[in-house]
Amino acid sequence: MVKITFKCKQCKKIVTDYPSNKKEFCNIKCRNIYYKGNNNPNYGNKWTKEKKQTLSNKLKGRIPWNKGLTKETDERVKRHAEAISKANSNMSEEGRNNIRIARIKAIFPHTNTTIEIKTQKILKDNGVLFVPHYPFYQGKQGKKNCLANLGILFYLIQNVGKN
Repeated sequence: MVKITFKCKQCKKIVTDYPSNKKEFCNIKCRNIYYKGNNNPNYGNKWTKEKKQTLSNKLKGRIPWNKGLTKETDERVKRHAEAISKANSNMSEEGRNNIRIARIKAIFPHTNTTIEIKTQKILKDNGVLFVPHYPFYQGKQGKKNCLANLGILFYLIQNVGKN
């Protein structure tokens, strides 16, 4: 089959490919850039509640292709598990340490719970300094979030019922 040349819609680069591929872009990056904003076919599309509910109902009850499959029972799942294991085993110690450091700095939850909001309000009203979501470490169980100062806990125990 004869290849054709065409111009990428995004970067205007000349590309050669087979006509059966029906390409318009030189690569996926150019395609993604092109279809942002106004060029996206769904740009400005408003989903009504009925439309959302219809799609939701249509997708309910759909069984995922890998439900109940394990690496012992399915070759595809096994290959995927081996690929992930291999990728992780090839990682340098420096890469592992970078991931550890990033996980330590991560703050969970990203938003305050109702009880945290109430507690923080009491503390702020009474001029108590605190650091929200400060991590502390509990042996091999890993990182936990708590109020940064034990004095805060004693303050709350003594004063919460008095307000």
